[in-house]
Amino acid sequence: MLSLINLFFLFRHYLPAVPDAMICFYPDQQFNLSVFQKGFIPLWNPLIACGSPNLATWQSSVFYFPNWIWNFTELSQGYMTLALAHILFAFIGFFLWLRSQKVDPFGGFLIALAFVTSGHWIQCWGLSSLLAAASFIPWIFWALQNALSKQHLKWWFLASLFLGMQILAGYPFFIFYTWIMLLFWFLFQKPSSVDVLCLGLTLLCALALGCVQWLPFLDFWSYGIRNTSDGNFPYFDKPAEFLTLLQPDILGFPGRNGYPGAVANWTFGDLYLGLIPLALWLSTIFRWGSQEKQNRFWAWTALFILFAMAFLNFPIAKGIPLYILKLINPSKAVCVFVFAALTSAALSLNSFFQKASGSKKTYWVWVITLFIVVNIFWTPIRLLHLVANPYEDLQYQTSVSQVRLTAGPHRILSLKADSLHYDLNGFYEKSSQGPILSFLPNTNMVSNIRSAGAYLNFSTSSFNELTKYLLKGFPYEGDLLDIADVGLLLLPQSLNSRKFKAVGKLNDNFLIINQQAPGPMFYVPGSIEKSNRPEVLYALARPKSLWRQKVYLEKNEFDSDISLAPARRDLVFTPAEGLQKPVGSRISLSQNFPAKGFVAFNESCVPGWRAWVDGKPEPILRAYGLFMAVPLSEGGHHQVDFRYEPTAFRLGAFISLLSLGLLGFWGIRRPTR
Repeated sequence: MLSLINLFFLFRHYLPAVPDAMICFYPDQQFNLSVFQKGFIPLWNPLIACGSPNLATWQSSVFYFPNWIWNFTELSQGYMTLALAHILFAFIGFFLWLRSQKVDPFGGFLIALAFVTSGHWIQCWGLSSLLAAASFIPWIFWALQNALSKQHLKWWFLASLFLGMQILAGYPFFIFYTWIMLLFWFLFQKPSSVDVLCLGLTLLCALALGCVQWLPFLDFWSYGIRNTSDGNFPYFDKPAEFLTLLQPDILGFPGRNGYPGAVANWTFGDLYLGLIPLALWLSTIFRWGSQEKQNRFWAWTALFILFAMAFLNFPIAKGIPLYILKLINPSKAVCVFVFAALTSAALSLNSFFQKASGSKKTYWVWVITLFIVVNIFWTPIRLLHLVANPYEDLQYQTSVSQVRLTAGPHRILSLKADSLHYDLNGFYEKSSQGPILSFLPNTNMVSNIRSAGAYLNFSTSSFNELTKYLLKGFPYEGDLLDIADVGLLLLPQSLNSRKFKAVGKLNDNFLIINQQAPGPMFYVPGSIEKSNRPEVLYALARPKSLWRQKVYLEKNEFDSDISLAPARRDLVFTPAEGLQKPVGSRISLSQNFPAKGFVAFNESCVPGWRAWVDGKPEPILRAYGLFMAVPLSEGGHHQVDFRYEPTAFRLGAFISLLSLGLLGFWGIRRPTR
């Protein structure tokens, strides 16, 4: 216990040297924290991708309530502390699970420690939503094992809570594979028809509890585009990757030049269990006839998952469409592989201890204990490298002040991409400073700076089009960057042209201002129609499009996304003064307009946005191919309000709250037996 308390204090203000933890998970949670502290729900993220759905993204974990502790501790102090708490939570859950499988307490204790210090778990320490989702796996199986053996409703109730919490943790791949393995294990128990009914109700209850998270996610999936441009395939498709079963760092440090593994798997794909647990698991496979039924199930389930993660290497995979293989992302089944293999190892160890006798048993207890304990301390030392939080570095804080002063209220665009690699000691080198000091997405979110770029796994089609536009290269004289309110560019080369002007340097980047950025909302007197979005973007990729005089609209009647339906209610609004800056998921503009025309809003046009003019709902038109605009029927003083209110969130929140209320009422009023 004293060691745990010591770690709680040592880990404050530190982050693991893992690329995704530094430039993705930490910024995501910092954004959620900042919006919650302002009194809003972080439904929309205006800081990346010219605005993007936030709650709907698969790792936002907005309603995973353990993360709310950061409202009291601050993220820099609590990020690794909460990771340690999840490790302790998973350890207790796995120990209880092994006890429900009749594993000896001492053996269960050792294997539970091996579980939370396996290679996969250590690499997930900094990946908050992955770690949170994985930590509920043993608790789910423990609750369901008790539900089957004790036949009491409280265990089904607990199972639904754990399943619902795993959904709210926000990593659907781990959830998907947990549920798949759960169903196979449940059927293996030969349940009664009543048990099957109870499981169905439990799963439905869990879905209802997590509806506030997964329903917006599915809604986003319906209109978003899966970003697969990195070319990485979600399989263990290189034989060398399976060598991590023997040693966690046998391939070297991920990101270093010459790393033989797949880049797509480096943040979570370590298969290392520990040599003793590995030997125990393999012994179960090779001693098929002498093992109990439960042990054989877990041993062969782990082996099946291992082969599934390598499925691409087998000829039968060639006949399956590539998009299906990418959709199920089998490499992320590693979380259930570790669970199944170590469950098998614990059962095998328990069987060995029961059959051994006298001095032989004592000797092997000491040998196995020694090897496992050494491994428990050795693995984190090899894989878990903590570095001081770079977002608290004085150089970073100075850079933030310089960028804010230069960019003003406008967006930035950084196209510098440093390679991510480790130094010889395995610590972050350029990956902790390059992207962060260059304000590459998502790092800009930590300092509340708006950006036109993003690092997303899901993105709207409008963002994809903008990416194609930006990747054409510089110098640029087109108009789309102006419309997107890009007021500052951070580039490795200087630009000086009609609109771009270099005003200084920031670290290795030139600070280049765009003097024609209009702000987030602006008035346009006229309009011009094009047949489709490609025509609009082609016109705006060139200069002199007259975008300030004419808002570009589309008239393709077969494209259902060119306009968003108006809200079904009037808006009781608070009068604004001038432009009310974006807060949470709303913005207002109140001013005198010279004549009828349009008010453009350069956030990404996606379903869920609603607009009002003087409190009356108006349809939203897709403007400039990417953004939004509402018409003004006449000049004079008007207030235009945009709010992001996705129906999927409201429906999901209603179902989740109703389910939580019903479960709470049932728990309070249910008569005791």
